[in-house]
Amino acid sequence: MLKIKSPFVGAVLLLLVGLALVLTAGPALAKKKKKARRAPVVEHCAEGGIKIDRPGPRSFECFEGEVVSGICVKAGTDAWGVGDGDRGDGAGCYTFSGLGTSTGSVSGGGTGPDCKDISYSAFYCEPGETPEPVCGDGIVEGDEQCDPPGRIDEHLVCNEACRVVEIPDPEPEPVCGNGVVEAGESCDPPGVIDETFVCSETCQISERPRGEEPPGGGEEPIGGN
Repeated sequence: MLKIKSPFVGAVLLLLVGLALVLTAGPALAKKKKKARRAPVVEHCAEGGIKIDRPGPRSFECFEGEVVSGICVKAGTDAWGVGDGDRGDGAGCYTFSGLGTSTGSVSGGGTGPDCKDISYSAFYCEPGETPEPVCGDGIVEGDEQCDPPGRIDEHLVCNEACRVVEIPDPEPEPVCGNGVVEAGESCDPPGVIDETFVCSETCQISERPRGEEPPGGGEEPIGGN
């Protein structure tokens, strides 16, 4: 056994031994801590997604009116994902894109000891926001009955609010002389109205010229006895 007589020399030796232990164990501890930070939250992708059971990068398009709410990959014994509960960011191994859009995609894996190849992926969709209908864009949507505005046929028209309405029947042409005052007429039938006015052949009231034969040839006022 080595005997150390000098206290100073003994202290130096103890310091050197401690430093050697730190240098030897330090990298192992740092590696262990780094691996712990990369651990995923779950081992499997959640239920309810559209599972694509094939390896490698892939993408998925949701049904019409839906958007991607989450993406998950199964890699090795672990599962990584974004959205839909947020199962971790993939420890920098996987790239997720398309959240909030109609098409999502995922790629990556196999680039390091902690980045396993993707064995399958799952995409999660949810209904997207329904835009307000725009009357005039040629697409019948929302509460619209037609689009764009315009005549549909001889009886119906699409109005400026994209609603179907009937075309009103046209007003009949006035007939001067039928005894009914219609649109565009001021009197009917033609004849003497009184000593001053007459109803003309076009059913318009006019002043009676002195000495002029009234329409119809009679001097009897209209409605007179």
